[in-house]
Amino acid sequence: MLLADLDAPAFAYYAVEHLDDRARGGEPANTAFQLLAATGGHLPLYQWLLRADPADPLIGGVFELFAAGPRPIVERYARQALERTGAGRGEELAMVIAEAIVRLELDGAYPALAATMANKPSDELYQYLAVLLAATNRPALLAILEHELHGGRRPRLIEAALRVRPTAEQDAILERWQSGEEG
Repeated sequence: MLLADLDAPAFAYYAVEHLDDRARGGEPANTAFQLLAATGGHLPLYQWLLRADPADPLIGGVFELFAAGPRPIVERYARQALERTGAGRGEELAMVIAEAIVRLELDGAYPALAATMANKPSDELYQYLAVLLAATNRPALLAILEHELHGGRRPRLIEAALRVRPTAEQDAILERWQSGEEG
């Protein structure tokens, strides 16, 4: 931390040396990630994310730090990360990424959410995504649910998600589905 204050340009180089050093309860890697993010060092975070194992327990937290980086690159990483998850691999990461996409309104990554739902994830991930998207009540995300309701393999899970806290828009989607009309 002192080095970050005294010699910011050199700090990033030293921090990168410690991104995989977790000998003491995740330290000094955790501190290096946090300081890099705090000093605008998103490029080393991006590079680490690109080579990290999707099952790495730090990847979700590092993505959260990276999410403050350049929006087009954050969206690009989110899309790529969701493409690499599925079939029981990296589903925890998919949940973290999906939540960040929704929370940060990374609309450039919305198609990746639709693709994730269409790619046969586990029932748990599918249901999580359905509830997450329904809770937003955003038209673009509701459109994903409506598509899955009409063409997906698990319409009852979508129906249940839309009934958690129904809105006029969600009721309209359900009415169209029940009448066989597509939106």
